[in-house]
Amino acid sequence: MTLDVICPGCKKQFHETTDRYTDETTPNGSMFRLKEPYRTSWKWTSFPEHSQTILGALECPGCGASYLVGGRVITVGRRNEPAKKEEPPPKKKKSVLKKEPPEAMSTIDELF
Repeated sequence: MTLDVICPGCKKQFHETTDRYTDETTPNGSMFRLKEPYRTSWKWTSFPEHSQTILGALECPGCGASYLVGGRVITVGRRNEPAKKEEPPPKKKKSVLKKEPPEAMSTIDELF
């Protein structure tokens, strides 16, 4: 299960967990990866993503705050579920017949 990592400093989510992440063990760099678009499109770098990267080196690339709070990393959400594509509401079809507003109808009725 992939989770987003929330920075306790800026509250943004630049990293996600890998399959090595577990809440019961001391976090290290192999448990996290920089998310897209930061990794390839923006060519950001962050801490080395291997097991020798520990504790104080696990920091936010945006603000530099440590990801650790009380020896744990704050995570949220399930990212392995496919994202629901939000579709725009269906377009209303234009009627061929023009309808008069009710006010106009009562005015015409008053004339006859």
